[in-house]
Amino acid sequence: MLSPCLAMAQQGVVRAQGQTVAADCAGRPAEVSGNGNKITFSGICRELRVRGGGNVITIQFASGAALDIEGSGNRIRYTMAGGSVPPTLRISGNDTDVAPEPGTPAPQAPAQAIALTGDGQRLELDCTDRPVSISGNRSRYVLRGGCRAVVVHGDANGVVTELMPGAAVEIEGNGTGLTYTMPAGGEPQLVIRGINSSAIRTNDVALPPPQAAAAWPAATSGPAPPPLPLAPIPASDTVPVLMHELNATVVAEGTLVIFQADMLFDAITANLHNDAPGRLVPLIELIRQINPSGLLVTMQDRADLDLARKRAMALQGWLSDTGQIKLPIKTAAATGEAAINVLILR
Repeated sequence: MLSPCLAMAQQGVVRAQGQTVAADCAGRPAEVSGNGNKITFSGICRELRVRGGGNVITIQFASGAALDIEGSGNRIRYTMAGGSVPPTLRISGNDTDVAPEPGTPAPQAPAQAIALTGDGQRLELDCTDRPVSISGNRSRYVLRGGCRAVVVHGDANGVVTELMPGAAVEIEGNGTGLTYTMPAGGEPQLVIRGINSSAIRTNDVALPPPQAAAAWPAATSGPAPPPLPLAPIPASDTVPVLMHELNATVVAEGTLVIFQADMLFDAITANLHNDAPGRLVPLIELIRQINPSGLLVTMQDRADLDLARKRAMALQGWLSDTGQIKLPIKTAAATGEAAINVLILR
């Protein structure tokens, strides 16, 4: 049976006194609590937090990792993975010795971030060892090469990306779906704020074939690379992202999407509230990609069937007029939990 300190070490956390310990980061943050330890971390660590003194630590950092030390007499020797941006340091204490291992390449200036803005964009580009910021709505991006970070602000965006180990992902907005791949053993740092937004890891859905791979610029410290020429992302790649964004399910009659009533309508009225269009945009795009025979919109309410009918008709009108869905749309009302079901018929 493993000792308590070794058991914790397997999770990238070492709490010990005067021990020699081997630990595995596996893309996670590393933590050391104690004094007089000799610790070797394997794998790629995106952060190291030390609380204690007299520790000798050998570690491999992800590009741009954070090193936070409180204590005296600690000695840290590191190598870099996934680029050569050195760790950021926060040190409190005396006689601390932090240096790269002999032979570690000299630090370079961090690669400049790639900023993508605008609504309704469809872009594909190389983000190797660069952070990417996305600001806008209703856009679809394919990011290749291993992004250092991906930050998405806006509604109804779909992102398919390759991430480097320990990458940071932040989503702020509603109805945004991010699907990512990452080398085995690593996990991203995830922050998600919004309704119906999510990030899922997949090894089953490959990125679509590059449209002009030879045209991709290499990551440098200069200006952000220009995007590849605008081109539609094939439906076969977009539909899984949209299905995930909407939490849609495939049923015998077609594809079913369910919204809670308060996500779309003001209380006890048939008026769509102001942020409803942003939540409905992925539904419109999914309908267009599937090219169905028609729609069945069923509004459920526990007691007020008249309100249910009015809400179903209001959504029908919005999809036809604002959403420009030129398909037969039938409506129905039913008793049940307040929700609206949109059945995209085969």
